[in-house]
Amino acid sequence: MARPELNTKRKTVRTSECWIRVPGQCIQLLGTLLLAFAPLAADVSAAVLVEAHRGDSRNAPENTVASIELAAASADLSEMDIRVTADGGLVLMHDSTVDRTTNGTGAVANLSLATLQGLDAGSWFSPAFAGEPVPTMAEAIVASRAANIQPLIERKTGTAGAYHAEFLAQSLAGDEFRVISFDWGFLNDLDALDPDYNLGALGSGTITQSVIDSVTAGGGDFLDWSHASVTQAAVDLVHANGLELHAWTVNDPVRMQQLIDFGIDGITTDNPSLLRSLLPLETNPVLMVNRDTGDIRLENVASDPVVFQGYSLKSATGALDPAGWLSIAANYDAGNPGPDQIDPVHDWTELVATRAELTEAELTEGGTASLAGGSSVLLGSGVWLKNPWENDLRMEWTLPGDDAQPLAVEYEGNDGKPFKFGDFNFDGNLDAADWQIHNLGRGTDLTGLSIAEGYQLGDIDGNGQIDMTDFVLFKGRFEEANGAGSFAAILSVPEPCSWILWGFPLLLGLSLRAKSRRFFDIAYNPPIRLPLSSQAFHSSLHPQHSLTYPPTPMGKKS
Repeated sequence: MARPELNTKRKTVRTSECWIRVPGQCIQLLGTLLLAFAPLAADVSAAVLVEAHRGDSRNAPENTVASIELAAASADLSEMDIRVTADGGLVLMHDSTVDRTTNGTGAVANLSLATLQGLDAGSWFSPAFAGEPVPTMAEAIVASRAANIQPLIERKTGTAGAYHAEFLAQSLAGDEFRVISFDWGFLNDLDALDPDYNLGALGSGTITQSVIDSVTAGGGDFLDWSHASVTQAAVDLVHANGLELHAWTVNDPVRMQQLIDFGIDGITTDNPSLLRSLLPLETNPVLMVNRDTGDIRLENVASDPVVFQGYSLKSATGALDPAGWLSIAANYDAGNPGPDQIDPVHDWTELVATRAELTEAELTEGGTASLAGGSSVLLGSGVWLKNPWENDLRMEWTLPGDDAQPLAVEYEGNDGKPFKFGDFNFDGNLDAADWQIHNLGRGTDLTGLSIAEGYQLGDIDGNGQIDMTDFVLFKGRFEEANGAGSFAAILSVPEPCSWILWGFPLLLGLSLRAKSRRFFDIAYNPPIRLPLSSQAFHSSLHPQHSLTYPPTPMGKKS
């Protein structure tokens, strides 16, 4: 339903957008990209904001840098809880004590900052995160900026002056973060220190005009409410007062959809990727990938034509097959064979054609291609190599005037679901056939192969080797899908080697933070980051990749 104009006292720019929505980490050429995205983000400010509860707390230990980095792949904001140490430090911790989420004991208020920073905040969640530290608020803000996700700071303890001093030290603009609190007096104090701060009042119960008046009188800019109390009438009332209404903490997809239909402005969830999947597309055109055939299409879902000068399609896992690429230059440019020609001038040029990147552009000054409204163009037949890492694929196109913008990438086929990790033959099941593929692949030389190519041979963790770590990951996935003990039933020979020989080096390797984080991330299907290039397409382009989950192909450093 239509909503009135919202309060413009603070205009929130969704800096977490990385492919129109920009949910990922845009590291390469970040400054240029942010300039291109800023006006775009403002245009979609009415969309539902995805707010990751304590970061991506399903796939990483809550309130850590790791959880913030993973949240950035699917969320707009990363919620974080802040408490004050005995010596005045501001740290991320939900509980009043460190007992539940660290290897230490005691109240945060009774421990020094140095003591907190020496604790292990990851092992309780998984051995893969052993040694993950308790971050300070400053470290969390820095990590959020690097990951291109907006901090949603919940004040648990501490004075407004302490938070204000830290925001000043970080040179944070008012639209770069949000602060929420159940203590509305704290929000009032913070508003008095800087009226440009974006402040949200946490609460529950029936939302009345009196409640809204109390929030605004105390300097609040939005309400962040228990979702159980949110109704269509409540959303309409808050919007009628020119404020935003957000809801916490929602994990049920049916309730998520109901709140979206109400016109809610933001939802805090433990499952940001699920919420993201329910939101409507915010871009046009979109790149549609068919999981079953590997075909990719550029689709104009609007009624008006779209005009562009170039595009770049990138895959961090090297899941692109140049042999299947149906470029405009060779197929849809005037004078070339093929249907659905979209450019009357024969001036398109292929610039990069690799497993990691397919780039082409119209090099003539002022030249463009036009895709009619409601139409699509096939850019690759079998060009996408099947793999489970769907968020690694990125597309950026250049509009007239060298305005580079990212496009949404959507998937269809396979009954609407990504492929399962360990399903090497992509038949929807983890069974003996997949074990045979993995077992035959052990010891194979993967030199020169991309992560996607190596995966199809059994390399689950993407490190360029099919080794014991991959075996452990496959076995875990297999038993997760088929039940405890199911893997032993398909073995015709004992499990490889002795655990005395294999287990010790494996545990030693997993104790290393970088490798252990990769082990966990791949095991639990994290999205993969791919930085986008914003340089003009008429210049010489070279693929540059910066992977964190998993590492760069063949273990090379970017």
